[in-house]
Amino acid sequence: MSDGVFGDEAKAETTAPTVDVKTLHAKIGELTLENVFLAGALGKAGIAGRKEMIDRAHKLSLLTRPSF
Repeated sequence: MSDGVFGDEAKAETTAPTVDVKTLHAKIGELTLENVFLAGALGKAGIAGRKEMIDRAHKLSLLTRPSF
């Protein structure tokens, strides 16, 4: 009765799917490069550059004064 619970049959059912490690490493490397690139681009822009990108005339801008 408990042979299926504690026997070899239970171990055979819990095998993990095969994973392509090369593909995972390639994806990790790709995402790392993207993060480094974006962090560098934001750092180069600086605070003044980021403030220049804000469209103050846009109706959803937080920097515009509400006209009540």
